[in-house]
Amino acid sequence: MRTLAAAAVAGLTTALLTAPGVSGAVPAETPNHTGRVHITDARLGSDRVTATIHWDRGSLRRHTSDDGLAVWVGALSRSGRATTIVAVRQQGALTRHGTSEVSLRIPQRVRKTVARAPQILISATQTVVPHGGASGSRVGVAVESLRGPAPSGRNCSTVRTARGSQSRGCAFYGAQLTGVDLSGTDLRLAHLAGARLRQSSLVGADLRHAIAPDLASFETDLTATVANGADLRGLRTKQTTLNDIRLNGANLSRAALRTSVLSGAQIRGASLTRATWNRLTATQTDFSRAGLRRLDASRVDLTGVTLAQADLRQATFRRALLADANLLDARLARVTWTDTILSGATWIDGRVCDTPSIDRCAP
Repeated sequence: MRTLAAAAVAGLTTALLTAPGVSGAVPAETPNHTGRVHITDARLGSDRVTATIHWDRGSLRRHTSDDGLAVWVGALSRSGRATTIVAVRQQGALTRHGTSEVSLRIPQRVRKTVARAPQILISATQTVVPHGGASGSRVGVAVESLRGPAPSGRNCSTVRTARGSQSRGCAFYGAQLTGVDLSGTDLRLAHLAGARLRQSSLVGADLRHAIAPDLASFETDLTATVANGADLRGLRTKQTTLNDIRLNGANLSRAALRTSVLSGAQIRGASLTRATWNRLTATQTDFSRAGLRRLDASRVDLTGVTLAQADLRQATFRRALLADANLLDARLARVTWTDTILSGATWIDGRVCDTPSIDRCAP
């Protein structure tokens, strides 16, 4: 057996293993021209998860080191929140097809979570990126239940990520999507709990009513994505572009948006309770009627934002810029302002704050 990938988890070494070469034939029904990944013999033990991952890279002959095969094991709560138990990723050009025997040790720190969780899932993500960049890349995600009901959503073990491709309702639990182009893809009602986006593009993608609690996005472009009504509880972003995104009515409670850009977005009527914003640029964004109770905003640029009728009770602003913001009829009980500029803002009673206005609306 030779090691494909290894990750240190809670001081323990977790390995994704494969037999030498490409032993273990992919079943005959696998369509070689499209690529495919699937899981067999998945088992949950007291301290370890084992499974067999079959992959077929398809007929795409020229590929890059951005290719990868990732395995994720996660627990879903009854409310659908995702907790990662263990995740490993092997990056580098995949062989044409093969079989990997996976043995993942469950870290001691999450074993109580595993014991209590009503549903435990395992997913395998295959990414194939052709020469010339992410355009035309392929993604395959296979998901199986280790405990509890079968995963919601349809099996999408093969997804060609061309603009306008149909991935509606796909099960992408814990998918590790690195360096792929999902621009313009139809991901309505997709299940993305615990998924990770890294250095990828979802420009203009349709994520309306997607179910994606605990989604994470790093160095990813979500410009003009439509995600109205999506479940994005616990969303985490870092160095992510969210310009012109549509998140009207979405659930973004406990979202942590850091070092990201959110200008020109529409987030009307969304829930952002207990959200955290740090070094966020959200100029000219519409948060009207949004629920922002206990928001923690630090070093943010909110110039020209609309917060009309928003609920900002118990929010905290530190070194924030709200110049020319619209706060008409907003609820501001017990808001904490620290080094916050409000010059030119429209206050809750309709008056315009004088210049300078720092931490209060000067008459």
